[in-house]
Amino acid sequence: MKSKVYIECFVEDHAHERFVKAIVEREAVSLGFEKGDLDISCDIAQGSRVWNELREYLKVLRNARATPDIYPDMLIVVIDGNCKGTNKVRKDVEKLIRNYGLDGLFHLVVAVPDPYIERWFLEDEEALKRVLPGSQVPPIGGKKRCDKKSKTWYKDRLKQWVKSAGVEPILGGIEYSEDIAYAIDYNVMDESFKKFHRDLINALKMLKR
Repeated sequence: MKSKVYIECFVEDHAHERFVKAIVEREAVSLGFEKGDLDISCDIAQGSRVWNELREYLKVLRNARATPDIYPDMLIVVIDGNCKGTNKVRKDVEKLIRNYGLDGLFHLVVAVPDPYIERWFLEDEEALKRVLPGSQVPPIGGKKRCDKKSKTWYKDRLKQWVKSAGVEPILGGIEYSEDIAYAIDYNVMDESFKKFHRDLINALKMLKR
């Protein structure tokens, strides 16, 4: 294993950044990495511009062929499914990587919260009750909600969870992203999370060799 493992995350927003970095650290430590072994950084896109900015980021990597040390050991791309479907978004990301000639130059992990990262935050009710004792978790149901108001609907429920514990959600609840990431039981998460988790574990194991 290299003395330092460089992991780059390309994410839509700070909610993605906080949560995914914590999951990476949690799983890396469970596999025997020391926190000092990891160099994790994130490029944060401007929401709706995420696809254009991902193309710009990949263009920079493509143009760096003369200095391959710039390549991360692992690239994690996090983009909400936005009701398009996990597989569709994942295939679009993988196609971009191939189109820019970057396929195989680093371990690629694609995370597609379906339909939004807020659903991942809310899936494990018991974890949320441990993160904020005394809180009540608004039910989100087994079926994913996809309509014009669905993103606001999930965000509102995240805020409701925080407020139920008598706390004002200054950042809308995402201030608890890291705590949630360390508390959740992976077994109760949906398939979109489990796919990301499996791919992350496999990539980390390859880097551990």
